[in-house]
Amino acid sequence: RRENIKEWILWALFGTHHDGYKEECAEEVEFHIQMLEKHTGSKLDHGWSHSVKCMRLALDPVVSLHRPLCWYVIVGIVDTITSAQLALGGFRHYDNKNPLGCFPPRWSSLFSRRSPDANIAYWYRPHRSKTKHPVLFLHGIRIGLWPYTPFLQELVAKDLNVGIIAIENLSVSVHICAPPLPCAEMLAALTCILEHHHHTSFVLAARSTQSVPPF
Repeated sequence: RRENIKEWILWALFGTHHDGYKEECAEEVEFHIQMLEKHTGSKLDHGWSHSVKCMRLALDPVVSLHRPLCWYVIVGIVDTITSAQLALGGFRHYDNKNPLGCFPPRWSSLFSRRSPDANIAYWYRPHRSKTKHPVLFLHGIRIGLWPYTPFLQELVAKDLNVGIIAIENLSVSVHICAPPLPCAEMLAALTCILEHHHHTSFVLAARSTQSVPPF
């Protein structure tokens, strides 16, 4: 019904719900409802339909479920393979050097260097180019950096002198770990890492949930 559509539009266009509804939004919300009615050729009934509920990904609470143990074993194996591929590609790993800080355990932490920010793990390939900026890469929701290793290897192949900082966000990498950092803290952590490696400018590459970084 009409109020259900309004609820979805308020989330999709304004990132809010009925409690955060402002009068200045009313005209645009009504415009989109009328456009929908025009395209469907039918008028929406007034009121609510309690038999349907829209999905508001940024507002609704997240209900989490743990996977079977064998799934986490597979994730751990993939994580180890990814670490080996990146290490062979000239990347160095930085984290808080605590392999048991998440599940499945990250044995690559035993050989890591200490991250300048204890909350962020990342892989770093030294930057040597005098004419190009290093790349800061933020991955999306998948099994960590594993799906992106071909992309990172391609970047390396194009120019061996261009450095790469590939951030590992374990909270969206099928790991049981601490919750993601708030926006301000994430920005501070990335700034700390960039300053640690003396980078004042960089090229940002991001995907999926990281496409709108906290800059």
